[in-house]
Amino acid sequence: MKKSLLFLFLVFALVACNKDKEEECIPPAVEKNILGAWSGIAKVDDLTSDPFDVTFNEDGTYADPEELLLGGEINDIVLTDRTWKIEANRLILRVSKGFNALSLEYIIKENSCDKIVIQYLDLGTVELRKKQ
Repeated sequence: MKKSLLFLFLVFALVACNKDKEEECIPPAVEKNILGAWSGIAKVDDLTSDPFDVTFNEDGTYADPEELLLGGEINDIVLTDRTWKIEANRLILRVSKGFNALSLEYIIKENSCDKIVIQYLDLGTVELRKKQ
């Protein structure tokens, strides 16, 4: 009887431990993974920005309240319309207002389940971490 109880206890313990292990995450394509709210940190040489928020929407728009990824104005016209797309392992951001527009291409260096790293030329990187 004791052996049976001990055996059942061991089986239960093994099953419980296996459920606690996190399954390995396989990130979706960056076009899907990037959707949602992120916390970003920009790094250039030895300088690091304060954390900032950015949200990528399914309709191809994005919110970057601090304009750390891309922002600006042309002839005193503030560019407020923001769009994004992924092409050939690049994140392309565009800000515009009417016929005035700026765009910027970031190279996608890493796409993992909760982190995306993008780089502008060789100047610096932006590390995006998915917000919980």
